[in-house]
Amino acid sequence: MPSVTFPEKNARDLFCLFNGPLGPPSIEATCLLGAEASHAAVDGILKAVADAPPKFVMIYFSGVATTRGLKLADRVLPGRRLGEQLARMQGAGVVLVLDLLTTLPKDGVAQLPAWIDELAAELPHVRIAAARATAVGAGAEGHGHSRFTEAYLQALRASPGDLRRKGTLFVSDRRAFDSASMILRRRWGEGELPVEAGLFGGLPLLRSEAEAAVGNGQIVDLSAGPGSSLQVRFALHGRRSVPTVLHYFLVDTADEPLAEGSIEIAPDTDRHLGRTRFRVDPRLLPSRRRRGGLRFRVELRDGFGHVLDRQKVAVQSAG
Repeated sequence: MPSVTFPEKNARDLFCLFNGPLGPPSIEATCLLGAEASHAAVDGILKAVADAPPKFVMIYFSGVATTRGLKLADRVLPGRRLGEQLARMQGAGVVLVLDLLTTLPKDGVAQLPAWIDELAAELPHVRIAAARATAVGAGAEGHGHSRFTEAYLQALRASPGDLRRKGTLFVSDRRAFDSASMILRRRWGEGELPVEAGLFGGLPLLRSEAEAAVGNGQIVDLSAGPGSSLQVRFALHGRRSVPTVLHYFLVDTADEPLAEGSIEIAPDTDRHLGRTRFRVDPRLLPSRRRRGGLRFRVELRDGFGHVLDRQKVAVQSAG
């Protein structure tokens, strides 16, 4: 892909998600960014996969598409050449995900190069999801990604699993595409919807946390301070690239919540240590409850609400 900021972040974050604990077992994954994504490198990887295709193949590209093909770091990979390599993967279930910058006129709907339609017609065994890239605006959730990839990442991480393999629940290619489309429609409207071709369904993409969380988390220390403040130290293990929520409640003696808040943690290592501070302005609390007996209740959760750890500590001073 060319050295454009959000296509590189798109590819890197999707790679990290698939290469993390939610990824398929025994996955073999490669990520090429910027100058690494040369014609020789990309074509060489496609050839190696086509020479000995595994059961499932997912190919993702974020960057510039021309009327001839995909613009790589040094030159264009023709759509025809991509099709030749994909045709040799007949024995595999193949998903091709394209998030494309293009100069074709939009006219209210995604306009994509004609060679993508030709691929779809010639290769019915390939499931194709293609979208025209639009950057997520600064300050908005998902800033740094394109809209489609942000929605696709959300769908993969947060969708309930719909496909079971060897006792493990996975998010399928069908569920991921449908959920991403729903997120796009809700946030940005019909004009951002991707197009699809091929018979989607049956390919396990990522493990779902709907039944159980992966890895574990621990609240290492709670330190209550003056002014209804709290410092939290925490540790996450085996949750690299899997969003985790640190949530607090300020509760009274009857355990009734008076205030709450949360932060999302995105660990980038298998062992993640962190700390954060919460503070509740005492003036925001009902006056009758401002004296004594208040406690913080803190929880680490996965995206489905499964509690990884829970701790309580008395408020040092609420007045």
